[in-house]
This record gives sequence, structure tokens and C-alpha cells, in this order.
Amino acid sequence: MMEKKAAGVMPGPPVAHPSMSRQVAQFLLSTANFLTLLRLLATPLVVLLVWRSAEAPEWRSAGVALLVFLQATDMIDGFLARAGRRRLGAGNRFGEILDPLADKLYIGAAYLTLALTGQFHLWFACLVILRDVSIVLGWSLIFYRAGVAIQPNIAGKIADGFQAFFLAGILLQLSPSVIVFGTIATAATIVFSGISYAMTARHSVRHCRP
Repeated sequence: MMEKKAAGVMPGPPVAHPSMSRQVAQFLLSTANFLTLLRLLATPLVVLLVWRSAEAPEWRSAGVALLVFLQATDMIDGFLARAGRRRLGAGNRFGEILDPLADKLYIGAAYLTLALTGQFHLWFACLVILRDVSIVLGWSLIFYRAGVAIQPNIAGKIADGFQAFFLAGILLQLSPSVIVFGTIATAATIVFSGISYAMTARHSVRHCRP
């Protein structure tokens, strides 16, 4: 008996195989983790370029170029990680922990190097490092005692962006008025983000109590 063909029925799009989709997700997450690890390993090079930037303009240009590259990898790995998590339907613990640490490490190290070489204020470098150390220790303590993982919030991301752009501005030796404005604006975002993280942590722990 001949089979009847359904009239007006178009074949649907091919359905991706679950294993293939999982492989793509794993590839995206692995690539994101690689870029995060690359930023972490680039910290000594950042320190070297910032240190030598006190001697010649060429080192300043190289430092800015590296900073732009690292910031680009930060945006790319964030996009890849989100896409991978959506496909996989699970978190990326490695990236969630290492990504903010990598950013804090190389930016904090750069500001500290600027201060030690007399290119910028020591108090500002201490403010950057104090906030970052407080956030990392606070995250660790809350996760250990309450099992709550505090995620980066919008205030923290704004502060990190300000720090990166302002670092480039210092290396490019922008005008004194721009540097003064950048100092005040970046310091304000650092303080505000620190307060924001403290409030977020308090709220999270309070809601997790029995």
C-alpha cells in the first residue's frame, strides 16, 4: 500500500542532537575559562610594562595596548560563558570564581606598581586593593559559613570599568584636570561598589538563615 503524503506540511528544521549541543556548550565554557586564565597569567606582564612606563613612552603605549586586549578578553569570555551556561543549563564554577579574581589581580597590581614607581597616589592604590581584598575575603567567608555565592553586581562592574579606563588614562598621561576628575569619579565608584557589595552580602545571608 502506498503511503499518503500530508498536503501542505513542510518539514521542520533539523533538531540539534543533545550531545552535540552539550559539546558546543563545553567548548564555549572552556574557551571562556581559557581567556580568564590568560588574564590571570598576564598579571606579571602588566606589572612589568607599568613599571617600565616610568622610563619611556613606548612602554606606556605597550601597557595601554595590553590593557585594551585584556579588557576585550573580559567582555568576550563573559559572552561565551553566558552562552555556554544557557546551552548547558548549568553553572561554570571555575569561571565564576576565577573571572573576578583575575580582573582584580591585574588591575590592583597595576595601580600598586604605579604607586611604587611614583606615577600615582599610594592612597588610591590602597583604596583599590582594600576594596578588592575585602570583597574576596567577604565572598569566601559568606560562602564558607552560609553556602551563599555572592555574584558581581552592576555597581562592582561599573567600578571595575572605571578603574580600567582610568588606568589607561594615567598611562596615556592625560591632562591634569582629566586625571583629577578621573581620580574623584573612580574613587567614588570604588567606595559605592564596596558599600553595595556589603549590603548585598548582608541581604543574602539574612534570607538564607532558617
